[in-house]
Amino acid sequence: MRSRSPIRAAGRRRSPARVPAGTASGAVRWLLPLLIAVGVTGLYWAVLPHRLDALRPLATPVPAPTGDEPYYLEMALSLLRYGSLELTRARSIDQLYSEFYPEPLLGHQATSPRGHVSKHYPGLSVLIAPLYLAGDLLGGGAYGAGRFAVALALGGVGGLVALNVFLLAREAGGGTRWSAVVAIVLAMTSPLLSYSFLIFPELPAALLTVYAFRRARLTNGAGQTFLAGAAIGLLPWLQPRFLLLSLALALWFTIGRRRTAREVARLLVPATFSAVGFVLYDLWAFGSPLPNSGDHAGFGGIEQIGFGVAGLLLDQQWGLLIYGPIFLLVAAGLPPLVVSRRRDALGLLLVTLPYFLLIAAYRHWWGEWGPPARYLTPLVPLAALPLAAARPERWWQRVIVAVLALPSLAVGALFIVWPETMYNHPTGQGHLWLRLAELGLPNLVPYLPSFVAPRADDTLLMTLWIVLAGVLGALLTLMGPSSRAAGR
Repeated sequence: MRSRSPIRAAGRRRSPARVPAGTASGAVRWLLPLLIAVGVTGLYWAVLPHRLDALRPLATPVPAPTGDEPYYLEMALSLLRYGSLELTRARSIDQLYSEFYPEPLLGHQATSPRGHVSKHYPGLSVLIAPLYLAGDLLGGGAYGAGRFAVALALGGVGGLVALNVFLLAREAGGGTRWSAVVAIVLAMTSPLLSYSFLIFPELPAALLTVYAFRRARLTNGAGQTFLAGAAIGLLPWLQPRFLLLSLALALWFTIGRRRTAREVARLLVPATFSAVGFVLYDLWAFGSPLPNSGDHAGFGGIEQIGFGVAGLLLDQQWGLLIYGPIFLLVAAGLPPLVVSRRRDALGLLLVTLPYFLLIAAYRHWWGEWGPPARYLTPLVPLAALPLAAARPERWWQRVIVAVLALPSLAVGALFIVWPETMYNHPTGQGHLWLRLAELGLPNLVPYLPSFVAPRADDTLLMTLWIVLAGVLGALLTLMGPSSRAAGR
C-alpha cells in the first residue's frame, strides 16, 4: 500500500479553509446593488433643493408643493395633530396647510357621509406622516421643513427602486454589468427621475410592484413571503387603480413557482388583512364597500383604449416613449424572453397588460397635472425583465442602445435643470419642447403628436407616429433572440 507523503499531508493541513458559500462572496454580490441604491439616492438628494426651489406654481415668491401633493400632506398633518382623516378642522378651522402652502387650499373633497374627506386614499399620507414629523422637529418648525423631509425619503424610495431594478435584471440573466446599466439609465430617465421627489403615490407603488414581482419569481423565506404579501396589500391604499396590480401580483406569486399551501397562506394573510381594512375604510369614508367612484373621469370603450394606448406612449406632453426612447428597447428583449424564459414572459404579461389597458381606457389617461407617464410609473421597473434579455452582444447593438439611451438621459438632465417643464396643462404643447424652441433650437411642437388636445390636422401626424413606433419596435425585435439568450 502506497504511503502518504508527509510533505503533501502538511500542505493539506496548511491550506486555507474554504470560505463558506454566502459569506464573503455574498457580501461582494450585494456590494454593487447597494452602491447603486446609495448612488441613485445621493444624486436625487443632491438635486433636490434646486428642484424644490425652482417649482413655484403659485403667484408667490415661496416654493410650494403642486398638483396632488398638498392634499396628501394635509391628510398626514391631520393624522399627526388630531388622529383623524376627517379634515374639516384641519382645513377650515386650523388651516394646517399654511405650514407648507402659502395660499388657501381648496378642492379635492369627496362626497362623504363623514363630512370633509379627501378624494385621495390615505395610504401615502400614513407613510409620510412620521417623516413629516421628523423633518418638522429637526427643522425647528421652519416653513416647509416637513415637506423637505418627505421629499428626501422619496429619494430613498427611488434608490430602492433602482436596487430592485438591478436585482430583477441580474436574476433574469442580464449579467452584472448590463443590469447595472439598466438600473442606472432607468433611474436617470423619466418617469422614475421625475417622481423621485414628488409626494405622489407613483414611486412607492413602483417599489411595491417590483419587489412583489421579484419575490414571485424566487424561492422565499417566511419573512420575504410576508413582505411580498404586505406590498401587495398596501398597493390599493395608495390609489384604488392599483387593485388590479395587487390581484395580478398575487396570482403571479402563486403560479410563478410551485408554492406550498403554507407559502400561499403567508402571502395572503397580510394581503387579506389589508383588503378587509380597505373595505372598512370605504364604508366609513364613502358609505360603500367599493372604492370611491364619484371623483374620476370615467372609462371609455374600445376606441378610447386604442387612443389611450397611443397617447400613453406617444403624446408630446405625457408619452413614455417621447421622453424615454430607451423603452423602445423593450421590443428587442421580448423575443429572447419568450424563447428562453417563457414563465417570466407570462408573468410580465399577466401583471402589466390588465393595468395598462385599464389606464388606457381611463378618459384622463395622462394623469393631468404631473410629469410624463404618471400612471405607467409603477410598471416601469418591470421593464428590467425584457431589457435584461436585450443585453447587447455586438457593436451595432451597443450603438442602438446608445442612440436610445442618450436622448432619454438628456431629457432627464433637462428635467433637473428646468423642473417646471415636467408639468403640462392639456394644451397639446409640451413645455419642454417650447422651452427648447425659446432658446433657438428647432421647434418640435408641430412635429410631435398630441393625443390629449389634437389639432384639426393631427390625424395624419398621429398615424405617422403610430406607424413609425410600430416599425421601430418590429425592427428592434430583430436584435433577438440571440444564441446565448436562447441557450440559457
